[in-house]
Amino acid sequence: MNWSIAAFLFLASDYVRTNTDLATMEAANEAARRAVNSLIDASGSTAPYCQIWDLQEPTILVLRRWADQIRYRKGLPWNGKLSPWYLRLFIPVVLVWAGIEGMLRWFNRLRSPH
Repeated sequence: MNWSIAAFLFLASDYVRTNTDLATMEAANEAARRAVNSLIDASGSTAPYCQIWDLQEPTILVLRRWADQIRYRKGLPWNGKLSPWYLRLFIPVVLVWAGIEGMLRWFNRLRSPH
């Protein structure tokens, strides 16, 4: 539960922990739903909780995330480049992986009943 010392002060913003580890509208929406769920808990209401989903992060962002983690561990600022250089060797693998995932999602949608 997200709570604070002030009994009914709940935060919903980019700086709160969510499943969506990106600064996006999806993350803001998730933070708001988590705050509403906490309000429901704190108030003792029997209202239904807001649904929260896991993030389906695009595979193509894997290399960026790895590069960011490496730079963060070294205490370096973000520079927008895919570094260290050896991560660039994985670009074809990630592109193929993302393509296969996309085809599998498309195939599953064709097979699932509407």
